[in-house]
Amino acid sequence: MKIKVDVNTTKKDYLAFQLHHTYRYIWVYLILFAFVVLLAALLIKNTLETGKINDSLVVLLCIAAAIFLYVAINNVLKIFKNAKNEDKKPVFEYTFTKGGIHCDSNGKSFDLPWTKVYKVTEIKKMFLVYINKESALIVPKQYFKSEDDINEFRQTLLFAPRKKEKKPVKKGIL
Repeated sequence: MKIKVDVNTTKKDYLAFQLHHTYRYIWVYLILFAFVVLLAALLIKNTLETGKINDSLVVLLCIAAAIFLYVAINNVLKIFKNAKNEDKKPVFEYTFTKGGIHCDSNGKSFDLPWTKVYKVTEIKKMFLVYINKESALIVPKQYFKSEDDINEFRQTLLFAPRKKEKKPVKKGIL
C-alpha cells in the first residue's frame, strides 16, 4: 500500500479539526457551567429564605462565572488565532505506507512510523492522524486522488491496531 496526498490545509479544515477536538473536552465546560448554575440556585434559594443577599455566595458566583467565561472565550480566541496561521502554511506532501508516514514540505521531510502514531480518526470531511493527544496531521478527504485511495486508507489504517514500541528499561543504582 502506498497512498500519496498533497494537503493544503485551510482555516475551514483547521476549525473542523478544532471543533471535533473540543468535543472531547466538553465535560470541562459542562462542569464549570453546572457549578455556576448551582451557585446561582443556592443564591436564589438563600435570598428567598432569608430575604437578604448572601455576599459570600455572590462573590463565589462572580468568580465561577468569570472562570467559565475566561476559559470559554480564551479557547475560542486561541482557536481563531491559530486558524489564521493555517492559510500561511505550505503544502504538505504525505505518503502513507505500511511502514508509516513520510512528509515533505518546503524541502524539509520527516518519517513517522505507525508505532509513533497515537490514533487515526475519521470525521466527515477528513482524517486526523494524531501524533499525541493534542496534535494531529489534518488530511482532508478532498486531497486524495481517488475514492479508492480514501477507502484503502480507511480500511488499512483507520482501524489497524498499532503496536507501541516498548521503551527500554533503564537499570540504575538504587
